[in-house]
Amino acid sequence: MTSLKEIRNTHGKTRWRVNFEKNGVKMHKDHRAPEEACRHLYLAETDRFADMSAEEKEKSRDWPLRKLVRFYFGLKVEQFELGKLRLSTLSMLKSLLFSLDESLLNKPAMKIRAGEFRELPELTRRYLNSAYLKLLKLRGIGCSPVAVGRQNKEGPIVFPAFENVASMIAAANPREKRAFILASELNSCA
Repeated sequence: MTSLKEIRNTHGKTRWRVNFEKNGVKMHKDHRAPEEACRHLYLAETDRFADMSAEEKEKSRDWPLRKLVRFYFGLKVEQFELGKLRLSTLSMLKSLLFSLDESLLNKPAMKIRAGEFRELPELTRRYLNSAYLKLLKLRGIGCSPVAVGRQNKEGPIVFPAFENVASMIAAANPREKRAFILASELNSCA
């Protein structure tokens, strides 16, 4: 089983150690930055899940939420390295996920009830839901306990009838009137 620990070396500097198994041999690797360590954790776990049978996956359901958060952050670091994610998005994700309450992070990820996520900000809940869905895809867990609000999808653009345009302009606020006048002048110039 892959794990990630924060350690101090002999010089007193903080390092991040990833313990993993490769070809049946237990190994570890130290990283200077937590981003590198989370990425290594993600890659090691993805390789491990690819080689597992269904019975082994069933036994490995005891991840704490902290490990799930680090695993998902490792996925996002990997996407950043490949140029699929911006640095600002990665920084925002790091600040949201690593600022979760310690008591919540120490609980087993599959035994947390949906009500415990309700106090979290909407964006944090969305990222946690994505983390659970990624784990669902890899391990075949039941479902995500994070309740995410529905997105309001905008309907198709509806053009008003020609007869209603004059009354709509009369009822519009001054800013909208100016925008309409400028748009109509641009159309007449073209």
